[in-house]
Amino acid sequence: MDQTPPVPPPPGTSLFEMDIDPIGQNHLNTISKWGKFISVTLLIIVALGVVGLATQYDQIIARIGDLMAFDNKAAGILLAIVIIFIGLVLVLLFFMLRACTLIKQGLIAQNSDRIADGFKALKVVFTIGIIFSALTIISTIYTLVIS
Repeated sequence: MDQTPPVPPPPGTSLFEMDIDPIGQNHLNTISKWGKFISVTLLIIVALGVVGLATQYDQIIARIGDLMAFDNKAAGILLAIVIIFIGLVLVLLFFMLRACTLIKQGLIAQNSDRIADGFKALKVVFTIGIIFSALTIISTIYTLVIS
């Protein structure tokens, strides 16, 4: 009853051999192109928003204080929450860009490890999206119950 431990695969090979037909490769290629376009476009928009936020910081805090009857300290806390949210969006977009890039590289090199790494990065994108969705649902339910 001696069992030998499994031999790990040689470097550069996948644990699962994945054969993707040309139609599937074309779909993955198209998805990676569009995902890359969307993530780069949104990264540029968020970066421009951050630059605008940084340059107009004092005016934004003054306007938030005027609109919501906050003092400057509460407006600063609200702005810090917005900055944290922007950071999470940047992380989400970075992982989406990474996933699309790795999937495209894997398709070009016919390397299933790169494609698998791309799907791992995409898993992070979906996990962050699920967390945002759950927090939004909880917030909505809390608001409905309280009011």
